[in-house]
Formats: sequence, structure tokens, C-alpha cells
Amino acid sequence: MAIGASDSVGVGASDPAKGSWPALVASRLPAGSPPYTNLGVSGSLAFQAVTQQLPGAIAQKPNVVSVWLAVVRLPALSKPRIPVAPVGVINCKQCRGRSGQGGW
Repeated sequence: MAIGASDSVGVGASDPAKGSWPALVASRLPAGSPPYTNLGVSGSLAFQAVTQQLPGAIAQKPNVVSVWLAVVRLPALSKPRIPVAPVGVINCKQCRGRSGQGGW
């Protein structure tokens, strides 16, 4: 599962459906892996990704969620309401149930 902005969508790739980094990751997953869904939306800010993409990701109950938002977008958060780290791993089992409950 991928959430993010233009980099996740594949802006700039000659074939975004195959050349985005989530598509490249998905192409390298072992046979029989769950589908790798890309929920990225070009132009998304961190807050938009959390409020618009993360609930859909959580609803699909993925084992792994990759998040890529260009760091130049982080200052757009006027009042950060989410934990933001440049690199990190969130166990999706911890995320489940938080959407709509003020957790994120």
C-alpha cells in the first residue's frame, strides 16, 4: 500500500503506471504477494495524505504502508496534528481503528 504525492503517482515517469516507485516495488514483490495498491494523489500535503489517503489504506488492512511525501511539503502543516518523521516504520496493526477517532 502506498500513500503520498506526485512521486508516488509517478509524475515525470514516461509511463507512471509502470514507472512510479510504488509500481517498481510492486513489480519486485514475490509471487503470491497481496496486491500493492497506490493511493497517492499528486499535490497532496501531509495533512491531506493523512485525512484523505490513510483512511482508505487502513480500511484495506494492509501489512505494510509506504509513505512518501516530499519534505518540502512538511512546512505546509501549520499545526501538525500527526507524528512526522523523515524515516520510520509504523506497524499497521497499531493504525487500525484510529481513523475517525481523532488518533490521526
